[in-house]
Amino acid sequence: MAELMELKRMKIRQEDFLHMKDQILQIAQTLEDKQSILDEVRSERKSLQSELARYIAMVKQIQKDFELTQQAEAELTKERDQLSQQLSQLKNHDYKIFKEEVDQLRMEKGLRPLPSLEQEEAEFMGRYLEQRREQWREDGMQDVVFSNGLYNDGGVGSSCSNRHGAAIINSSSPSPSSSSQRGPGSGSTKSLRTSTSSSSVASASSSTAVFNGRDGGRSGKSRHTGSSHSRSNSSSGKSKYESPSRSGGSGHNSSSRSARQSRSRSQSPSQSSTSVNARAERLKKRSRY
Repeated sequence: MAELMELKRMKIRQEDFLHMKDQILQIAQTLEDKQSILDEVRSERKSLQSELARYIAMVKQIQKDFELTQQAEAELTKERDQLSQQLSQLKNHDYKIFKEEVDQLRMEKGLRPLPSLEQEEAEFMGRYLEQRREQWREDGMQDVVFSNGLYNDGGVGSSCSNRHGAAIINSSSPSPSSSSQRGPGSGSTKSLRTSTSSSSVASASSSTAVFNGRDGGRSGKSRHTGSSHSRSNSSSGKSKYESPSRSGGSGHNSSSRSARQSRSRSQSPSQSSTSVNARAERLKKRSRY
């Protein structure tokens, strides 16, 4: 019995020892985990601290830039106000006095008074818009050349492009009624418009000449093919091959007719361009005085 009691007590103590050993291992593992987490937190704190320092330096730089922009804004506002006052003084006082004096001297010599600043600004805007309009017309004309089928085998695309070029020429040439309605004070604008219209007429006439030359080449090809078809049809003696040759002849007639119409249209703007250039030269001579 005594031995059994000793064995039982030894077993209990051994179980307690194993339990304590498990606790030690578990606590050691927890300690390692906590230490690793602590190291990560410390590294994160250091990175955040360095980032905070960078942001603080950035905020300081932004504050300096803000102060510099405030100073520059104040200086520019002051300069702007001074220039505005100077401009108003020159425009409303000195310019008016000098213009009245010069206009009076010119009227004594039988000359017209000089245009005002508002008129010069309006003429400048008119010239600018006219240049933009002419540039748009040239770009639009180039787009029409490639979009209407210039390289097609038939004469339909080329005739359409020729008609469009003739329409642009007719629209760009000035009408005599509009030129007679304008006053004598618009000499510079007249000369500018006539020069731009003559340049557009020249460009359009050159493009129509290119179209006509290519139409002539196509018509020559269609004649050759039509004659070869007719010879083959006469040799074979079949009536069903005669209709394509007739249709080819009608296509050739329509293309040659459209080419003649485009030539007649291109000749009329060239004649009007000479009169327009002569009128522009006369207006330039008048505007010089």
